[in-house]
Amino acid sequence: MEQQHHKINSQLLLLLVFSALAFSGPTHAICVPRNSAGGFDTSLGKTNMSVSLSSLKPVSAQSTPALTPTALTPPPTVRTKLPVPVVSSLTPPIPTLATTLSANGGGARALPAAAAPKLKAVCTNLTDFPDLCVSTLTPFLSGEIMVDDKRALLDASIKAVINGTNALIALAEEYAGRATSPQMKESLEGCKNDFANVLEDIKSATDAMAIPEYYTISMYLSTSITNISDCDDEFWGLNPMKSDNQRLKDMFDNCLALAQSINWRTPA
Repeated sequence: MEQQHHKINSQLLLLLVFSALAFSGPTHAICVPRNSAGGFDTSLGKTNMSVSLSSLKPVSAQSTPALTPTALTPPPTVRTKLPVPVVSSLTPPIPTLATTLSANGGGARALPAAAAPKLKAVCTNLTDFPDLCVSTLTPFLSGEIMVDDKRALLDASIKAVINGTNALIALAEEYAGRATSPQMKESLEGCKNDFANVLEDIKSATDAMAIPEYYTISMYLSTSITNISDCDDEFWGLNPMKSDNQRLKDMFDNCLALAQSINWRTPA
């Protein structure tokens, strides 16, 4: 029994020894620093928060200048200045019928003293342009008897518009020779063609007078006025023929009035 207790005590002793060895390890000393007064330094391990937040300046990002939209300025418009189709600084008037008639063998003449007032009265009563009627018919009238004959007055009016048309053809050629632009030359060439059509219309009208057929006479005389207006339409700007064309149209208007005054059913 005693041996058994001795054995148990030996085992307990061995167990205590092994337990002490298991829980024993190297011992580390912790050194706590002290201040000069022998106390602990409380500043260690603490963060100094006394720095003002306002003193902390944020890191400014590199500023990028704002893209200001630049207004696109259109390139300057280059205006091509077209040359003004100057024909002449002094535009000569339409050649007088007296001058034109002299060149054609007609010659200007004066009516007898008694015939002039009669012609004035007829032109005033029958036409819208009596002064033009008197001045253009006088070179083709020989005396008082012709003034009393309406058919003779119409014949004289037809001769007057033929001379007037030829005068404008010559004037267009003269202007074309002075023209400084191709456009003006082209317009004047167009007028020459229009006046050539006028001459054809006059021939057709005189042919109808031989029938006689008033409707055809009136139609071709009216077409002549239209062809003269075509000359005006040839120009886009300056029209050096404008006033002369209007004069010739007024002459044709008088011619139509004289033709209308005739009784075409009776022999001339």
